[in-house]
Amino acid sequence: MKYANERREKLMRLLMLNEKCSMENLAEILEVSTRTIERDLHFLSATKPICIDQGRYGGVYLLNRKNIHMPSIEEKELGVLQKIVSEVEQTGT
Repeated sequence: MKYANERREKLMRLLMLNEKCSMENLAEILEVSTRTIERDLHFLSATKPICIDQGRYGGVYLLNRKNIHMPSIEEKELGVLQKIVSEVEQTGT
């Protein structure tokens, strides 16, 4: 499940950065099948304004992509993560 969430986050970032993408290009970039992309888009479309145009000039895009915000890490969370990484590096576990 962790990998699916990471892949979906990358998929959203790609859609935010690009005006329109083909499912084939998304699948190639994320190294999965187009069917996996379709499933991810179906999952994400429950909460995100994802549009899919069929046909020769079709593709996947976000409506009003400038108003979509990806979750970011807070300063407290970053501090905790840095502490954990530091401890792991020191102890080797």
